[in-house]
Amino acid sequence: MHDEKAYLKYLIDEEIYIIDENRSLSDSDTGLQENPELKSEPAHKNKVILLLDYENREAIPENHEKFIVKILQSVRFDSKSTDWIFSQQMQTLSPQSFEKCRILAFMKEVPGNLLPIMGAEKYALASHKGNKILLCDPIGKLYENVSLKRKLWDQLKTMFAVS
Repeated sequence: MHDEKAYLKYLIDEEIYIIDENRSLSDSDTGLQENPELKSEPAHKNKVILLLDYENREAIPENHEKFIVKILQSVRFDSKSTDWIFSQQMQTLSPQSFEKCRILAFMKEVPGNLLPIMGAEKYALASHKGNKILLCDPIGKLYENVSLKRKLWDQLKTMFAVS
C-alpha cells in the first residue's frame, strides 16, 4: 500500500498527495517522440501507445505535456519508450495497427476507424485482440479534475500491474 502512494505524486499535483516535494521533472523527462509513418501491418507491437486529442506535438501546452509525463512515470514508463499518436495521425490507423499494446486514449471522441477496439465507457479497462485499452477524457480536462485523476489512477494500477 505504501508503494502505491509513491507513484501518486506523478499523477496528482494537489498538496495532500505530495510525498517528496523536492522531486521535479528534468528537461529530458518531457521529450516527446512522434510516431513514424504508420503502415497497414501492425506498426505498434508490445508497446504503450498514447492517443492524444492534439493536432501535433507543438499544440500541447507545456503544463499538459508535463502532466502526460507524470502519468507515464506513475506506471514506470517514460516518454521515449512510448508512442505518441496525435489526432491527425489517427485517421490512418485501423484496429490492425496494434498488436499486444497498452493503449491510453485521452480524447473527447473516438475516431470512427478506431471504434471497434475502444471500450464504450470512459475509465473502464477494455481489451481487444490482445490489446488493453483505457479511454479517458482529454488531458486538459483530466489536468483540472481531481476525481477524474483518481479514476484514471485506479485503472492504471490494473492496466500496468502497479501495486
